[in-house]
Amino acid sequence: MEEEKSLSRTELTALANHSDLSPEQIRKVYNEQIPIHRAEYQQFLKWILLVGGISLLGFGLVFFFAFNWRDMPASWKFATVWVFLLGFLIPAFLPKSSLLTKQLLLTVSSLLIGVLFAVFGQVYQTGAFTYQYIALWLALIAVWVVTMHFAPLWIIFHALVCVGLFDYFDNYFSVYVYLYLAVALTVVWNELKPGKAFPYWYLLTLLTPAIFFSTARTSAIIMGDSFIARFDWVEFAIFILCELALFCLAFYKKWLIPIAHIALSLIVVMNAKLLNVYHENLLIPAFATLIVLIGAVFLLIYLRNYWKNGKA
Repeated sequence: MEEEKSLSRTELTALANHSDLSPEQIRKVYNEQIPIHRAEYQQFLKWILLVGGISLLGFGLVFFFAFNWRDMPASWKFATVWVFLLGFLIPAFLPKSSLLTKQLLLTVSSLLIGVLFAVFGQVYQTGAFTYQYIALWLALIAVWVVTMHFAPLWIIFHALVCVGLFDYFDNYFSVYVYLYLAVALTVVWNELKPGKAFPYWYLLTLLTPAIFFSTARTSAIIMGDSFIARFDWVEFAIFILCELALFCLAFYKKWLIPIAHIALSLIVVMNAKLLNVYHENLLIPAFATLIVLIGAVFLLIYLRNYWKNGKA
């Protein structure tokens, strides 16, 4: 007699999304089909304690420098940073270290590289621009970022690039263009390398500031200048193309959160234009916002129901 086969988590998730089972029935099936074993608890606690321990150690390092900085001579400052940096780097390259341990240690080491540059600039008063330090910082950690393939480390890398671009160009246009480009490259990578795909939250982490900066800059330009006479139409076209490409991608991938972000972004830009034209009569912008907002909510509800149950 054949043993009854239990369903996997992926199969149960698909069953829950495409069936008419009630939440109680779905919960019951989960409890019966996927029991949580002791080994899973131990593995979960191991990761939590490892991440928490390294994070607390990093915060302790920051507070140590902040509290004792004025009383430390220059040689001690450099020596302390180097000791902590080597203390994180050496275990990261030991053969017996797990992949997660190496990723976390190199993430902290990447931050300490920035601390080392900050100490150098503070001690010798170099007066160098921020983007020069960031360019060197990025050059030193680029190999770790690529080889480790760790999402938090990649986020630190993207954040440094954004700060450097803003400091060099002194505008948010280059920042959000870079973030949209990073999202596009990440999507292409996930399609080509599904076994090493970046998680969904990583894409949202890149998309949220990209939409925020692009919306804020476009709205500020519309509110500050004449839309017809002085608005940079090339930048406006890039903004619309990025929003349209993101909407098509989110619709294809069935991502509701990016679509909600796009709807809110367009509402803000629309309000910037309406307030610039009807600044003496706020009733028209308020009424238009209400109508568009209601339509966006109904669209999101329709897409959610259609993607979940195959019907509206």
